[in-house]
Amino acid sequence: KNSNNIFVTFIEISIDKLFENITFHDLSGACNAIVVVLDAHGKLIDMNECFLNLVGMEKEEVYKKSFFETFIPGDVKVLNNYLTRLMTKESPHQQFVTPMKGLNNEIYRINWQVSKVVKQNQNFIIAVGSDISKFVQQNSNLKKQIQSIKVGFDYFPFGIGYMNAKGEFIKMNTSFLKMFRIKDEINKIGFDQIPVFKNSIGFLKMQEHIKLIKEMSYKVDHIIKGEAVKLKINIKMLSGKQEASKFYIIVAQKVTN
Repeated sequence: KNSNNIFVTFIEISIDKLFENITFHDLSGACNAIVVVLDAHGKLIDMNECFLNLVGMEKEEVYKKSFFETFIPGDVKVLNNYLTRLMTKESPHQQFVTPMKGLNNEIYRINWQVSKVVKQNQNFIIAVGSDISKFVQQNSNLKKQIQSIKVGFDYFPFGIGYMNAKGEFIKMNTSFLKMFRIKDEINKIGFDQIPVFKNSIGFLKMQEHIKLIKEMSYKVDHIIKGEAVKLKINIKMLSGKQEASKFYIIVAQKVTN
C-alpha cells in the first residue's frame, strides 16, 4: 500500500500445494498423528509423512487416489454418502473410528477427528487420525476412548479441551488456549473460570442436561482479539462404570452465523 494506491500480486497455487503451510508437515520425524486432506470427491490432495510411512507409499503414488477405495475397507457407497453429508453441513466436526489398510495389507484401527475447510472457494476435508489398534484389547471401555483421542489432537484446526468429572480441564490444545486466552495449560482451570462458558453455559446446568443425551451443542458470543465472533461449542460426555470416571470433550469452533 502506498498513499492511495494498493499493489496486489496474484500467484496461482496448484491444489497439491494449498496445504503446505499447515503444521502437520512439521512433525520433526515423530509420527504423532496421521493427517490426510481430501477433496469433495474423497480423493487425496495432501497427507503427512506419518500416513505415507504407514501405507508404505510415496506422495506421488497416493496423490489423487480415492481414499476410501484404496485405504478404508468397507462399503464404499456408504462411505461416499457419509462424505457427501460432511460436505453439505456447515463447518462440521466429526469423530469416528474406521479400519485402515497399511503396508502389506496390515489393518489398523484409526480414530479420526474430521473437519471441513474452504480454500479458494472449494471444500476440503482434513482428517487427523490416531492409531488405536493397541487399545482395542484393553478391558476398560472408557480408558480406550480417552486414550484414542489424546494423540495428535494439537494438529486439529478447532479448539479442543478435555475435562474431568469435576469440571477441571486436564488437557487443552493450542487453539483452545489461544481462543479463550488461557496463559498456562499446566495450571488447573475450571469450566466456569472461563467467562464465556460460565455466562453462556454454566457447568452445573450443562452437567444436568447432558446426562440423557451424552452430547450438547451451544452457540455463544465471544471476543477474540477485540473482534466479536460467534462460537459453536460441542460437548461430548464419555462415562465409565463410576460417576467419577466421567470425561468430557469440548470442541470450540468459529461459525459465520
